[in-house]
Amino acid sequence: KFPHILDLKYGKHIKQRLDLYLPSKTNIDLPIFLFLHGGGFREGDKAHYGSVAKPFVESGVITAVASYRLTGTNSYYPDQSDDVKDAIKWLYNNISSYGGDRKSIYVGGHSAGAILSADVGVDRSWLTDMDIPKEILKGIVPISGPYDVRDRGRPGELYTYAPTSELREQASPILHINDPVPKVLVAVGDEEKYIQTSLLFAQKLKDASVKAKYILLEGEDHADTALSLADGNSRLFNEVIAFIKGRDSVDEAY
Repeated sequence: KFPHILDLKYGKHIKQRLDLYLPSKTNIDLPIFLFLHGGGFREGDKAHYGSVAKPFVESGVITAVASYRLTGTNSYYPDQSDDVKDAIKWLYNNISSYGGDRKSIYVGGHSAGAILSADVGVDRSWLTDMDIPKEILKGIVPISGPYDVRDRGRPGELYTYAPTSELREQASPILHINDPVPKVLVAVGDEEKYIQTSLLFAQKLKDASVKAKYILLEGEDHADTALSLADGNSRLFNEVIAFIKGRDSVDEAY
């Protein structure tokens, strides 16, 4: 058990809500990890992912789990990305009162959430547009996602999220590494179909002078990687907490 505040509004829509999970010990200036769920942009809700917060709050990291508008409500790119930006703005404006360091925000996501975390992290100009110092976004952790959505799509999924070729180009983070965050941790399971896109994304980030690390999770498929993030003993969680705390990585240098 740990303190939590549910259904905080970062916007007017019913999906523009986030849940906040706090470490039991009262401290100040704690880092913040914002987690974005997957579900092909058509399903999923923050309520299903509270378990992700447990190992993070036990390690002294305030954890926010956000919902965002889904394609079933006629929302498509950039609505979902805009929601994430608004959630980050909410955290920047409000997290200090919960003991958080508003200048130390990390964003991670799984599957569709990986695309969104990558999207807000590859070009920080939106922070300047919101009058927020871009340095507050310290790093991103995209997990198990495709980062070029131009050639991917099943009915009701990515082509609904980005319904035109122009939008698919805009919605592909790998094509817009213009002003990226200083460090990125890209993770994927070795039983997934997203290995090549993850490798390429990490390499393009390195080419842009980002401190980027790619990790391949042995024996894990698409569902496993989401579960691993909620497991305090997993390699993925330990890599992410080291990433957030600024410690040397578990098994290899960046």
